[in-house]
Amino acid sequence: MYIEFALFAAFVFFAILDVKKRQIKAYWFVALAIFVIIHKIAFDSDNILSDLLLFATSAVFVGVAFLCKLFGKADLLGILILSFAIPHIGPIPAGIPLLLTTLFVQNWVIIISNMAYNFSDLAQGNTLFSDMPYLKNHRLRKAWWFFLARCKRPRDRFILSAERFDEMGVMQLSIKRENKLTPDTKYVFSAHPQFVYSTMAFAFL
Repeated sequence: MYIEFALFAAFVFFAILDVKKRQIKAYWFVALAIFVIIHKIAFDSDNILSDLLLFATSAVFVGVAFLCKLFGKADLLGILILSFAIPHIGPIPAGIPLLLTTLFVQNWVIIISNMAYNFSDLAQGNTLFSDMPYLKNHRLRKAWWFFLARCKRPRDRFILSAERFDEMGVMQLSIKRENKLTPDTKYVFSAHPQFVYSTMAFAFL
């Protein structure tokens, strides 16, 4: 049972690094992987073949999600190590519920925070997306962006630009990591450190 506590402590540590430095060095993951492998060999070698099969299933699922850019390399390594140390949650390979819970919690936190920011702006008499002509007659599209984007605040830390410009120089809303964040950027979407959500998902599961 102590392996779960050790892994959770490592995830909390990684989450703190992610918040403070926005980067987790690879050697931390290497050290954790070595610890997990030694533990497997010493205390759980009888189930190694079945564990490897479950791990492979998780790895395929998580790898596809990574290629779809649903999370970064740090989250990939963390989930893979956890999936090897704890191969299954009930009958399901551990990587699948961990990834789905991470994305679920992350997206709902972002949506709720965006709604709070946007309702605050409206309560103060500010307008939203009035400078986006292509949204003017599209209420559903405008409502969609009400959940996904918000106006930038002076002290924002974990954000990406929600703006892109077409060939005519007209600004549109877009969720892409390639969008350029500048001092003049008005609309943003949250890019909170994802390892925090992976740690929360681990705690829930």
